[in-house]
Order: sequence, then structure tokens, then C-alpha cells
Amino acid sequence: MHGLLALAALHVAYLRPVDSFKYLQSCDKHQAIALQRFRSILSSPIDPQLADALFALSATISLSSMARSCAAKETATMDMDAVAELFMLTKGIKNVIHLSYEQIKQGPLAEMLDQQAFAEGRNGHLPLSVLSRFAAIRSMMTTYGLDREALEHCQSALTELEEIYKYIAYFSPTVNIEIGGVSRWQVAVSMGYVRLIQALNPPALVILAYYAAAITAIRTAWYTQNWAEYVLRGASQALNGDMQHWLQWPMLQMQERMSELGVQSPGLGKASNDLS
Repeated sequence: MHGLLALAALHVAYLRPVDSFKYLQSCDKHQAIALQRFRSILSSPIDPQLADALFALSATISLSSMARSCAAKETATMDMDAVAELFMLTKGIKNVIHLSYEQIKQGPLAEMLDQQAFAEGRNGHLPLSVLSRFAAIRSMMTTYGLDREALEHCQSALTELEEIYKYIAYFSPTVNIEIGGVSRWQVAVSMGYVRLIQALNPPALVILAYYAAAITAIRTAWYTQNWAEYVLRGASQALNGDMQHWLQWPMLQMQERMSELGVQSPGLGKASNDLS
């Protein structure tokens, strides 16, 4: 219940910006209670009877965390600690599914486990221009001087992100990219990669920038509004001058809602081109 109240308060804050402060306070109060109980339940064996409720709570917390990170921000940017925290909260969904998959699959929320899938015998294919971007990032990572462990975390994150891009390219003609099909990347990356984000590791931040651009491909959702722009601004502020050029392509794709993957724009206004 507290998870739903937090999300509801965020939505009202979005709809009534003049009164957003009091609704954000309400959100923070309910979200804190929801998180405390969520972590407490996860610390013990999960009661099968609680599986559906816990799964619903974990998904609600993830949405609320993304929306809250963008709400009433005066700086129009997001620090990387906040991004890492969001990723860690989202990973809670994976833990719940792992521990209670069979119970959830047989319950009323089973449909939430089903994601858009490629047609049999088909797969997503990326334009050569996008493939060259991924190849350039891989080359940069191998020459940047990362230690072996950091390199493996970044390589794995980039491979997972390439699958997200294929997903977007495949379903882009439908103009109905589901948020779960894109945000699953937050669950797929390793905790080692999340710690690299917190440490402001440049190659990790470049990969994150490409993910932020991908978020703009999903169907319009109030809880993701401005998230990509804020993350890109945060990454820009964390990267030094000789790494700034790596943000040019994801910034352009954020403005055009991943047009290079064939995503059809619904005519939304473009974000600012200023990353300073």
C-alpha cells in the first residue's frame, strides 16, 4: 500500500506542479516505509503467499524511484550516486523473480513476466551506423587502461545494451516500445558495473549515456520524463574534456528519440542541446 501511495503522490505532483512540494513530501514518507519493509522481507525466506504482493511492490518502487529522481529538480541534472541507487533498487525485482518465479507465474501478475518477443526465426538487426558506434566503444574500452575486472564489467554491460538496441530496432515500427523491454538493462548489468558508475569511471559513463538515450524510445510515460536528459547532463559533468565527444551521438539520439533505430516520434518537443 505504501508503495502505491508513493507512486500516486508522485503522479499528483506531476499533474499539479504548483503544489508539487507537499506531494513530494508525501511520496518520500511512503517510499521510505515501503523500502524499509521491502528490504526486511527480502532478508528472510519469502512466503509464497507474499510473492505476488512483493513482486508488485518491487515494480512500483522501481517506477517511483525513476520518477522521483526527476521530480522538482532545479539543476536539471542527476548525479551518478542517484543513478546507481536506482539500478540497485531495480535489481530488487530480479531478486524477487528469482526467489518466487513459479508462484508469480501462476498468479494474477503472470502477464508482467511476459515481454515482447521476436517472431520465431527472426532477430533484431542494427544499422551499420549503430554497429560502428558499439565497435568504437569496445575499442575505446580496451585501450583506456581499465583493469581486467572493470573491463569485463563494461564489456558485459555493453553487450547487454546492444541487445536492448536490437529490441528497440525490431519493435520500433509498432511505436509501442515497452519500458520493461528497455529498463531490463538495469537488472542485467553487474553490481561491479554499478560501482563503476558510482566511481565515475569514464567508459562506464559512456555506456550509461547510450542507455539513457535508449530510454527515450519507449512510449511516452510521465515517470520517465526528462530522465535521459538529466542522466546525460550528469555524465557530461563527470567526464573530462577529452571524453565529451562520446556523448554527442547519444545526445542527438535523445533529441530525436532514437530515430536511427527507426523509432517514430509522437511529435514531442525536443530537449535542450546544452549539456553544460
